Amino acid sequence: MKEIDIQDSSVFEEAMQAFEENPVILIQFPDVFGLMAMPNQIGVKGLDQTKNRLPGKYYGSVVGLVEKFFGLQENSERFPFLKGPEDYSLLEGSILRLRISGPELNSPAVFEGSHQSLLFKEGPIRSLFRKLERAFEPIADSSFYGGKVFSAPLCTSANISGHENGSIVDLDVVRNFGRQKRIPLLIRSESMPVPGGSFPVLYLQKNGISVQRIGPSLEEIKAKFPSEIFLK
Repeated sequence: MKEIDIQDSSVFEEAMQAFEENPVILIQFPDVFGLMAMPNQIGVKGLDQTKNRLPGKYYGSVVGLVEKFFGLQENSERFPFLKGPEDYSLLEGSILRLRISGPELNSPAVFEGSHQSLLFKEGPIRSLFRKLERAFEPIADSSFYGGKVFSAPLCTSANISGHENGSIVDLDVVRNFGRQKRIPLLIRSESMPVPGGSFPVLYLQKNGISVQRIGPSLEEIKAKFPSEIFLK
């Protein structure tokens, strides 16, 4: 398994080359190791096989192009405080959940009409995912999102589904995992700051923001908005 740093100038090219060999590659996020895959059935099959996926699990994504992600949201669910990319940036450093259709829609990336995606702050990770999202647009499976085109890579924790040890955070452990699963590439990001805990999960609704999980950047995000928009 090859390794490359997220800040290497050739990381995008190396990632695309690895995806030609395998639909799944490894990436080191600031606090955990993750798997990312092409946003189509080939990628889903690769993730399922790599994780020995349990029933009832759904895959998230990592936002590259914020306007594409927020474009998934149902018009009736749009949050009035967010009018464009500059407003969306106020939510960086969180996992965002959107309702993109009615509850009848379920797919590998959507549970009862909602999808969630991790929005990093601007930097090397966000830059890489922006390039990958553009590159995957011709092969993305729009049926995942009810016919809407969204080509961000699918992402999930790097581990066996339901494993008692949870997500992998140790480099030696993830190297062994990658070799066992014949994953061709590990993108490392040890130089990136560690947030000190899991990202907060925010559910964006038309009447406000519901905090689904508390995380280290939550107070920073809340300070950017009127307090009354956070639902009790």
